[in-house]
Amino acid sequence: MSDPEPIAFGPVTDEDSPAVNAPETAVRGQEAAVRHRDATNPPTESQSLALAAQRPDAPAEPLTDAAKPSISVRYAGIAARLKLDPETMRKPGNTTRKTDTTTPRKTDTATQRKSGTATAQNARRPLRTAQKTAGVNLNRVKPRAATVHLSHALAADWLRDEGLRTKSSGHCTNRNLFHCTSLEEVRTSTITRVIELKRQSGCPIMVTGGTETGHAPGRFSHSKGYKLDITHNPCIDRYITKKNEKSGTRGDGAALYRSPSGTVFADETDHWDILFR
Repeated sequence: MSDPEPIAFGPVTDEDSPAVNAPETAVRGQEAAVRHRDATNPPTESQSLALAAQRPDAPAEPLTDAAKPSISVRYAGIAARLKLDPETMRKPGNTTRKTDTTTPRKTDTATQRKSGTATAQNARRPLRTAQKTAGVNLNRVKPRAATVHLSHALAADWLRDEGLRTKSSGHCTNRNLFHCTSLEEVRTSTITRVIELKRQSGCPIMVTGGTETGHAPGRFSHSKGYKLDITHNPCIDRYITKKNEKSGTRGDGAALYRSPSGTVFADETDHWDILFR
């Protein structure tokens, strides 16, 4: 029995010769349009090399200088302005980054002390500059505790412990009622300084006005916790007028007295209106 003939899947070819009787396949569609375009408008050398490089069956050959992309105009301008090599974007002759492989040098103790002193001096310079610019002596600023606002109960306890009394015409402590006497949200410094007034004068002091509504508004007002009203009595009247300097008259006709610490006493008809700043 003879062997079957082999099945041919394509044209029979020799190793050293092209295909024998290989029929030419007709080209249609997009491929025909591309061939017609290339025949009428042949690509340049650089375009041919670039197109050939994109073919999957093309050999990997290096592109010529004509096919290489040129340097961007923007980077070329930067390189010229900074005097850098346009190829490496580094200074001429500096193609590699130097690496320091030497052993780090120990810092002398005296050098560290000098560095620390200089750092501390530099840290103080902005503070001094701010003082000169703002015209404020920051060394005289009150501690933060002086600006803390107290509750009525706590402020009243402080006054009671020091022998000061409070009185309300309405027998109430509601801050929102004008006939009450409230110490709610009064400043700590206001309470401590009225206590100092009691100690220094040795006079009885009764507080009749605090932070309740009904007083004149303002930055340094009753509602902001800066002012208190106390009743007249011969002892405290004598102390305020003798120990403090008279500083004019207020708009409503009340005589003003100012202490060296900045406290202002306004002599109203039935009480002293005191501003503790």
